[in-house]
Amino acid sequence: MNDIVNNNTYKVSSSYATAKVVDINLRREEKLAFNKYSKLTSIDSGTYSDVEKLENYYAPTASANRAKYSSNTELYNHLYNKYFNENAKEYIGDSYSKEEIVAMYNNEKNMTLYGSLQHDASFEDPILKEKSAVDDAKIFAQKEHSKESVSKQIDNVLKYNGVNLDKNEFVLFSIEPIDFKLSAAGIDNPPKVSMLIDALNFENNAEELFYYLLHSGFPVPEDVMAKFEAAREIKNTTGENLNNLKFEDGKYLTQNGEDIAELYKSSIGKSDIPDEFKSKAYEEFSANLDIVTEKGRDNIPDLTMVAGFRNSKLVSMNVNYEV
Repeated sequence: MNDIVNNNTYKVSSSYATAKVVDINLRREEKLAFNKYSKLTSIDSGTYSDVEKLENYYAPTASANRAKYSSNTELYNHLYNKYFNENAKEYIGDSYSKEEIVAMYNNEKNMTLYGSLQHDASFEDPILKEKSAVDDAKIFAQKEHSKESVSKQIDNVLKYNGVNLDKNEFVLFSIEPIDFKLSAAGIDNPPKVSMLIDALNFENNAEELFYYLLHSGFPVPEDVMAKFEAAREIKNTTGENLNNLKFEDGKYLTQNGEDIAELYKSSIGKSDIPDEFKSKAYEEFSANLDIVTEKGRDNIPDLTMVAGFRNSKLVSMNVNYEV
């Protein structure tokens, strides 16, 4: 990926760079992994079928949650009442075992927050006891509609910003994790490349595109996903970058010598997240950080999303695992 053009390489004086662009604003349900025809490396075909069924079932609920709740705190409060608070009007746990309730909670939470259960599905979910099959044709149609919709929105953003690609002109997007900065290659026109990059890096456009690509069916190794999720949590709670931390005596330390795991724990403890979920959040973070520590942070590639764009359509979507 040495030919990727960095966002800071070219600068042009243009009102396009500061004007309000048409936000990509991918519909949240379109970021969900509607289908995964690529074979997953971490689970067998039977389990894969179960993951697909769970994702298909929870997709509408997850979409509704994202539309209704504006913060993680609001979401956690809702899920607590729904699955654990017997006095709440939305409580649904009367007919289920403890294991089933925990599974439903985990699956709804993860689908809402991450749009996927590929790496963290709970198989005690009672939905798996039902025999109704997933309609593969419908799921495939949803996936194709999602891709077409996202392609159209990208095309609109580019044209609004004066980026008119010639017929068959190919652009390769590359989006880095955590900071979600998009780079581009393939066009021998520096001013046009700069305008394209500025448009797609506007507000959260690149981040939306990153998550759409992430949940479009690519098999992601466990260690790569663990590093991404640990780094994301560190950035969101402490502002630190995992790749910039010092590693000493089995711990990741800030430049001031503070243990990042303890900083994360302290941040969670001071948050408005219900006490019932603070320990769960820390356990999930610790599990991911342990995977990173065991294999070695610098031995695990960063999760970079790559996609081609030609004739107003996304093509050649993939994942780059270069270290």
